[in-house]
Amino acid sequence: MTEATPVTRLRMPRSALVAVVVLVVCTIPLASVSPWLLLLFALPAAIGAYVWRSGVDLDAEGIEVRAAFGSTRVPWGAVAGLQVRSRGELWLQRRDGTAVRLPVLRSPRDLPRLHEASAGRLGVPEVEN
Repeated sequence: MTEATPVTRLRMPRSALVAVVVLVVCTIPLASVSPWLLLLFALPAAIGAYVWRSGVDLDAEGIEVRAAFGSTRVPWGAVAGLQVRSRGELWLQRRDGTAVRLPVLRSPRDLPRLHEASAGRLGVPEVEN
């Protein structure tokens, strides 16, 4: 029997769900005007799904990028490195030339956290403050 490998989860803070609850409360008066306006509740539901589900999971086998309605698993052997794009977005660069956006992670704020969680596999340099 093998031990389970620890999984490091990098997610959006769950306190962001408070904003979703506020949006639901603010939507109630408008949605009560007409049955068709009940569709407005789809917006807080989608935002809630994004906050609850999106993030990055790192373990011994690889990295799993989770979006609101899907996920992509990339083994460590297929990872070429990280790419910082406009507005500080972090992208995981694969060896085959494709890239996967890392949701809820921003540079340089999250680079040290990502480096530590990957146990140095991503080769992210330290960021000076």
